[in-house]
Amino acid sequence: MKYKGKSMMSLNQMVEIGIKYQGDGYVTGYPIVSGNDAYILNGVIEANSEYIAIEQWVPVFPESLQLQPSSLP
Repeated sequence: MKYKGKSMMSLNQMVEIGIKYQGDGYVTGYPIVSGNDAYILNGVIEANSEYIAIEQWVPVFPESLQLQPSSLP
């Protein structure tokens, strides 16, 4: 299920590296949360039994994570 979260990056930083965002810096994708760190991930470049290469990951504020309504069954 997809989530959205408020990016910790500035809008200028996201534009520079080609990250698509909504409104005031919200990004959508798949969340990973570990302790006080949260990321929204999108796209897998390559994966095998030893590693995975993610196309895009964006640090987000953990408290901003919200389930995207369009991802519900």
